[in-house]
Amino acid sequence: MEIKWVPLGQSIPDKIRAAHYRWLNMPPGLIPELASKFMLGLHGRKTVKDLTDTGDHYICSYLRFKKHCLMHPEWGAEARCLSELNSTAKKIANHYSKGKQFEFCKSGRHRMEGDNLMKGSVHRSRFCRACWLEKMTRPMTAEEITAVKHAVMVEKRTINNITNGTPLGGGPRDRSRVIVSSSILAAQYKRDPAFAAEIRNHIAGNISRAQRVRYSRIAVATVRQ
Repeated sequence: MEIKWVPLGQSIPDKIRAAHYRWLNMPPGLIPELASKFMLGLHGRKTVKDLTDTGDHYICSYLRFKKHCLMHPEWGAEARCLSELNSTAKKIANHYSKGKQFEFCKSGRHRMEGDNLMKGSVHRSRFCRACWLEKMTRPMTAEEITAVKHAVMVEKRTINNITNGTPLGGGPRDRSRVIVSSSILAAQYKRDPAFAAEIRNHIAGNISRAQRVRYSRIAVATVRQ
């Protein structure tokens, strides 16, 4: 029974009543015209669900189709076989490796094939290399540039501490200290030479300070042992 939308002057009960009278005093199963139409739909790559569910391709209810299969076993066997083949074809078309939705990446700008296709090890995940490179080399925001300058010039932090969270002198990483990734910072160096020169003028002293902290820790640990 199809209830998609109600035209002007017709209510939902009117549509239900019209669907009821459509099958009133009809013999069990399908009349020859509907049976032929049903079989044509199956040959047109539709499934039993498509032809018995509400929608544009609706022909009859599933119970009436099932009754017609009991009355005509050969017709029913052929119909179910065609439906299974069509259903399998749909599943193959929608598979992660062959589906059209994976022909392009999520942005719709790059094809998911060849060297641009990156495959992960978890749940057969797929990634777009072009989008990944754009993300890894995006321009830094004004807030990130200010934060990096403050970290290098005022807090005397190293690049490893800014990009990986490694504390001065070594130790376990603290991800909360990361401002930007190393790839984004390197891309910003190429994009803005003045920014790169300003950071490099101060970073040498910070590296020397970090090495002194590291060597002092090693010396203290040696004495304690």
